[in-house]
Amino acid sequence: MTKCEFDDLNHYPVSEIEVHSLDGGMYVLSAIIDGGCFPVYERGKRMVTRDITSLRRRLADCRCQTFFLIQRSAYDEMLGQPVKSEETEMRIVIAPLGDEHLI
Repeated sequence: MTKCEFDDLNHYPVSEIEVHSLDGGMYVLSAIIDGGCFPVYERGKRMVTRDITSLRRRLADCRCQTFFLIQRSAYDEMLGQPVKSEETEMRIVIAPLGDEHLI
């Protein structure tokens, strides 16, 4: 397997879901399955969203309830320094939004 569909996430032993923050306020998902990182697709296309709130609502139905927002910093690149891999990565725990969180 090289990718998984969003609607099929509950069929796999997903240990965590990573929401990667990209430039321009876009987010893409990856699922950690058996130690491997797999991109999440929806209807055959890479799942991309600009609305983190609606994404958190959709994640409420996932069996896996471990979610991380991955934010990389380009600080070193902006200063002309070599790119560092994991030292500039933040892993922020996020929670899904169920109906009980709606006002």
